[in-house]
Amino acid sequence: MIGRIILVLIGLYLAGFISLPWSPDGPIFRFLFGDFIAFGERVGINAALRSAAPYVGWGLVALAVWGMRRLIWWPFRHAYWLRRLFGGRVFGKARWARKRDLRRAGLTQPGGLFLGRAAGVDLYHSGEGHIMTIGGTGGGKSSGLVVPTLCELTEGAVIVTDPSGELAAMTARRRAQIGPVVFLNPFASVFEKDTGLAYPDDGFNPLSVLDPQSPNFITDTNALARLLMVGDRRESGSYWNDEGAEFLALMIASIKLYDAPDLHNLAFLYRVVRDTPENIAQRLEWIEEKGHPALQDDATRFAALTKIHAQWAGVVSKAALATKRYAPSTPLGDHVTKDGFDAARLKTEKVTVFILVPPSMLAVALPWL
Repeated sequence: MIGRIILVLIGLYLAGFISLPWSPDGPIFRFLFGDFIAFGERVGINAALRSAAPYVGWGLVALAVWGMRRLIWWPFRHAYWLRRLFGGRVFGKARWARKRDLRRAGLTQPGGLFLGRAAGVDLYHSGEGHIMTIGGTGGGKSSGLVVPTLCELTEGAVIVTDPSGELAAMTARRRAQIGPVVFLNPFASVFEKDTGLAYPDDGFNPLSVLDPQSPNFITDTNALARLLMVGDRRESGSYWNDEGAEFLALMIASIKLYDAPDLHNLAFLYRVVRDTPENIAQRLEWIEEKGHPALQDDATRFAALTKIHAQWAGVVSKAALATKRYAPSTPLGDHVTKDGFDAARLKTEKVTVFILVPPSMLAVALPWL
């Protein structure tokens, strides 16, 4: 910067706009440039140099100003001071936030979702609301936002969908310092083969979130049954899909209420909906005898439906299709029989859940996700 200022002064002097504090005929000037001046007098170029000096001077000024363009333009980048100076509101009151505004909004307090940097300050979002990040592959979403957030976020639970396992590899150790870390990795062997990363599978049993003592037990059961039917999106509003979901809800509720605790999982539900017609009819009769007010009528209706073979076959086929991926001795079937993760912990602990699915198994795992 000092060099550019000196360049401006020299340029203005050569242009004849200012004079130096010493005379060109003085001893200092002669000492510095005497030989050059004498040479110019001998060859007769001094007159030409004097005539060209203004052009050279203004050229040096232009070069120096170009070098200082950022400094010169800086006051005009923040138009709010011009509005304050002249008292106008032609452009409205909107403006970019300053450091003081960021501090007042609480965006400089660490511990929230990392948003980036502004004016040399790290910004975090600690309040309620949703944040969506859009960017192409390799655009820096993970390295610039997700990884810093997982390292800095110290409040609340976090669920991370991580098909490649890279986020877990970079942040799992840090997240373990903040709270419990859970790995949902049903295809652990395939995941290790595809990515070279080995993580355990803690398992998650969706039926574990259902509490028969809760007043919302039947509502929650119906919601879970609907989620199990997610693989049949094209017919999500069809009669067969609706009947299949209601039959699944009835079976799930009966399992939670009347079967042994070690059978409260989707692998056992897989067996129940594929049982023989006689055994299913006996189970429906058993549910009727239990007399649960929210289940008895549905059990009676489905018991009558078993006698209409074509219609009953459509209902059972939908229920069987919804539970197909949870067959016993399959990766997902084994995964849902484990109770390694209680979803209620998301509300009470600073737990981090990494959902790991290898890319080669995404099609199979999509309904589970």
